[in-house]
Amino acid sequence: MDPIYEDNEEDIIDVAALVVVSAAGATAMEVIQRTHLYICRQPQVNRDDVRIKYLNGLIRENNIATHNLLRMNQNAFFKLCIALKTKGLRNTSNVDVDEQVAMFLYILGHNLRLRVIANNFSRSLDTVHRHFLNVLKAVVKLYKDLDCVGAIDGSYIPAMVPLEDQPRYRTRKGRIAQNVMAVVGFDMKFTYVLAGWEGSARDSKVLQSSLRNRQDKLVVPTGKYYLVDAGYPNSLGFLAPYRGVRYHQNERRGHAPANAKELFNYRHSSLRNIIERSFGLIKKRWAILRTEPFFDIKVQVKIVIACCTLHNFILNVDPDDLLEHELNDASEDLGSDQVILEEDVANLATSLEWSGRRDALATLMWNEYNR
Repeated sequence: MDPIYEDNEEDIIDVAALVVVSAAGATAMEVIQRTHLYICRQPQVNRDDVRIKYLNGLIRENNIATHNLLRMNQNAFFKLCIALKTKGLRNTSNVDVDEQVAMFLYILGHNLRLRVIANNFSRSLDTVHRHFLNVLKAVVKLYKDLDCVGAIDGSYIPAMVPLEDQPRYRTRKGRIAQNVMAVVGFDMKFTYVLAGWEGSARDSKVLQSSLRNRQDKLVVPTGKYYLVDAGYPNSLGFLAPYRGVRYHQNERRGHAPANAKELFNYRHSSLRNIIERSFGLIKKRWAILRTEPFFDIKVQVKIVIACCTLHNFILNVDPDDLLEHELNDASEDLGSDQVILEEDVANLATSLEWSGRRDALATLMWNEYNR
């Protein structure tokens, strides 16, 4: 057989096979297309019905679920909605106040992205974002209703800031955070909050700022004083412990105080434990304070104030709040990122008269203790 003819014969066979395969593929496509025409579609879901059912499950059906997801019980939730209405929060044509507040609390309690909330509540991303800011604005207004004295301390709250600003917000342990100063009364309520200072700022500098703040100035009531830690000066209105003397309660376990200064520091620490427990409680309740939030730093500052305000509100309307019992006596080391330097404390002059008053108080305690 002629070789050239053989090659042509093979080519003819290959082309024929290709035609058969193509025809088979075309037939398969036709079958798929015909079958597709008869696929049964699921009935359309009414998003309003789904949303109402989901919201009722959050705030009306199960009180434990409400507390776990929104971080407060149903009674506190509805009272909060009423209080926020007095601060200007209103129903809109599409979203009631109950739903607005539920979305807001869900975000604070679990630090969820807005897209997750939009999916859960069957809302648009823009709707969730707009109402989050509206509720935040109303909650911050509640903060203005606070007033009393107690203990002062600072705590680091994780922050998310642009790369160029990170050196200012970096703490001594390398975390990016705000340095938040707060006053807590002996009922565990926050009475003053100054948020927004960079993590690199020391406590004494933040305190100075609060005393000069024109819009929200820290005022020491006449004849009263605040308990502060060793990072602050012992000056008029601010009673600090003795430096270089055993202080924290866990440092004293199994040891009787050896002198007046140790006894004073132990009792000072026992009283100041209230602010450590308060910071521990709000961080346990609101996950958004434990991790970097997904908001602009200006919004992050307002979120800190809002969380402290909600903490106070819950203690007012629900003294038996479940979360407080879970915390027990746990506390956190709030100043662990700071190294206290002499020049830091010296920014606010230590008062010799006030130091004399501290000595007299320590001596009185010691005498009574020995008796």
